[in-house]
Amino acid sequence: MKILFFVAFLISSAIVGYAQPSQPIHVAVAANLLFPMQKIEQLFESQHQQKINLISASSGVLTAQINNGAPYHLFLSADMKYLQTLAENGKTLTEPQVLVRGRLVFWSRQKVTEDQLEQYLKNDPIKSVAMAQPALAPYGQATKNWLKKEKIFEEIENKLVYGENVGQVNRYIYSGAVDAAFTAVSAMFSEELKDKGHWLLLSAEKEDAELLAHGWVILKSASNEMDIVRQFVAFLSAPQAKAVFQEFGYMIP
Repeated sequence: MKILFFVAFLISSAIVGYAQPSQPIHVAVAANLLFPMQKIEQLFESQHQQKINLISASSGVLTAQINNGAPYHLFLSADMKYLQTLAENGKTLTEPQVLVRGRLVFWSRQKVTEDQLEQYLKNDPIKSVAMAQPALAPYGQATKNWLKKEKIFEEIENKLVYGENVGQVNRYIYSGAVDAAFTAVSAMFSEELKDKGHWLLLSAEKEDAELLAHGWVILKSASNEMDIVRQFVAFLSAPQAKAVFQEFGYMIP
């Protein structure tokens, strides 16, 4: 009887061990891509029974973490220069690839047209304008470039409220902590923010640069998980994932 019980225990243990899912894939995600990536994460997990762990911050902060040994498998950056820097530092297993292109948007409590925007920002009733940190976040740099191009950066500098990334800027919008904000296109299509205040999609020619290229790279920490990481990367370019990115205002190259 003891022998039979021991054999049954071994069989059940083997079955349980076989059924256990693989280790989660750790994906470093630029804050502006978090909204669509949360939806893509759910789609992938439901179809592949594979856990995806999203870690969100500004592209600059995530790059610093990876350079300091953070064990991420995949990095989605809002600026290709960060991916190229990691590749040059020997931190990647693949070359950087463009995934989508994003746009800068403006949020305000009152409806404003693009022609009215410059004067609106200068108005006394507008006391606080949120933007991401230019040194850390590509959308922060894009905002600063736009304000410099319109020659109003210095005029409204005392009104600027900086978030570490667009995720923090979006929290300012959600809480009503600021009068206006510059953020990423995904915010204006998110369930949490789309009905709060008014949104203005800035035309590409009004930005200092063209559409912001966002890309991915597989990191050296993924060497033992390459099959599933490549499977997830392939999913990011599949029709389902592309439809999600487009739903949040991103353009597919």
